[in-house]
Amino acid sequence: MPILTTVQELEKRHDFARSQYENWQSEHKDICRFVAPTIGRWPDFGESEQDAGNKRHSKIIDGTAPKALKLLASGLQSGLTSPSRPWFRMTLLNEDLAKWKPVREWLDYGERILYSIYSVSNFYSQAHRLYYEQAAVGTSAILADSHPEEVVRYSTLTIGEYYLIANALAEIDTLFHTLWIPAINLIEMYGEDNEGISDAVRNAKNNEPYKLFRVIHAIMPNITADPLRLDNQNMPYASVRYLKEANNNNALTVSGYMSKPLQLRAGSVWAVRFMGMASAMTTWATARCCNQSRRRSSRACKR
Repeated sequence: MPILTTVQELEKRHDFARSQYENWQSEHKDICRFVAPTIGRWPDFGESEQDAGNKRHSKIIDGTAPKALKLLASGLQSGLTSPSRPWFRMTLLNEDLAKWKPVREWLDYGERILYSIYSVSNFYSQAHRLYYEQAAVGTSAILADSHPEEVVRYSTLTIGEYYLIANALAEIDTLFHTLWIPAINLIEMYGEDNEGISDAVRNAKNNEPYKLFRVIHAIMPNITADPLRLDNQNMPYASVRYLKEANNNNALTVSGYMSKPLQLRAGSVWAVRFMGMASAMTTWATARCCNQSRRRSSRACKR
């Protein structure tokens, strides 16, 4: 296995990242209750996957803050990555070379290909979610992976279901993402003979095929990669998936990426904090007061 030799060692890093986030989860939950009820999942803090569909708007009576957040996210997408107009241009550091006709034609061709990929994929819908998360909690993450029909598939992660680790330069380069996958899908995806599949999953396949199991997806720099080897375990970024409760020290898959597959946005990040700051962190209390005031007014009217 690249970088780390055992799942136990990966678990140590996962637990460290979780402990760093633990101080933030209370504030993020408050923001989600009163400003952004459609985001946030905390599988490691008492919320199960079955809770994901529960009613989440019960604390909101005054919709001013949620509407303002949606407007901000829409404004960010319209200004930065609008699907209705060009929003980036390919060029070179050498400006004179970039103006040379054959080079300019090649760059224009590359632009058209990228815009075509963005339009047929789910990039724009996921970009809006990215800005929404960024505006709400100050930190957002989007993962890009290959897709047989759309070329690339994007997934915007929601706060609470992933943890981050920064390197010595205060650059976030490691991510642990929690996924919930039914037993039958785990067998289908990885094979029943996979050493990373636990006995609990094998038993559930026949008795409770749709019982959910927690899978951790770890992405990090592969510092032990051999640049002379081209296999997927020697790529610059490692990708490891393992069952959280397997207790068998084996990964489900060990693969990698040629370039960093995730983009992280954070308002202000410190090496010891790993999380960004957002305006909602100072406004959720005001939103709570507005909701309480509306609730009291409604009760008074009923009397």
